[in-house]
Amino acid sequence: MEWISVLTKALSEDRFCLFAQTILPIQTAVQAEGKHYEVLLRLTDEKGGLVSPGVFIPAAERYGVMPMLDRWVIHTLFSNYSRICSQVWQECPLDNCTATYAVNLSGASISDLEFADFLQAELERYQIPNRLICLEITETIAINHLERATQFIRRFKSLGCRFALDDFGAGMSSFTYLKELPVDFIKIDGHFVQDLLTNPAHLAIVEAFCQVAHVMQLQTVAEFIESPEILKKIQEIGIDYAQGFAIDYPRPLLMKSAENLELLLGQGKS
Repeated sequence: MEWISVLTKALSEDRFCLFAQTILPIQTAVQAEGKHYEVLLRLTDEKGGLVSPGVFIPAAERYGVMPMLDRWVIHTLFSNYSRICSQVWQECPLDNCTATYAVNLSGASISDLEFADFLQAELERYQIPNRLICLEITETIAINHLERATQFIRRFKSLGCRFALDDFGAGMSSFTYLKELPVDFIKIDGHFVQDLLTNPAHLAIVEAFCQVAHVMQLQTVAEFIESPEILKKIQEIGIDYAQGFAIDYPRPLLMKSAENLELLLGQGKS
């Protein structure tokens, strides 16, 4: 229960920050769509060190703090979006930006009608090009909140946002629910990807996911790409995008300074 006060205090002291990891297009057909990044939430402790998200995210989910954190991520990204495009992507002005940012949402936020209103208001307030925002929902969350998740997805797809179904394959009825959810991308659970070179069953599963997704006109993302050999294999299979340490390490997206927030993507590993 101490995590509630820890996370609330961290918010009040502005100790959260945004990182980003590249999602690389690896097929010619999708390379023209521009840069893709997943936005990741990080917490710094009182000494300035990073706290693993595997520590504080489960606590935030368990004690109902995630909607507050989701709002912080949305507001921070959106309020700095024009600065990112105009100051950093100088070749990519705001009115012609092609960089897509994927933002993870919790099940509690998906089920909260007030959060949906907040998200739409933020999109309108900051004039974000909606097509460049991809909202990520895990398969487990989507299945456990199927009606609300479907309503949420349809609402924001009508505004132009895109959706990714994360950790696809983790559930026992993935294909069944996939027909019910109007998403644009499926992110294949890294459990199947990381050992597909040595596990024929996992290789066959990834191939099946890719084939079914393409029949349904969905794009595919493979996570946990940790070696050039795995990257080469998923490219041969036909996976559209790759994400993992063999592509890029998570790096600070927005860093505080005396005058500006600067985007550090592309300036080396940290």
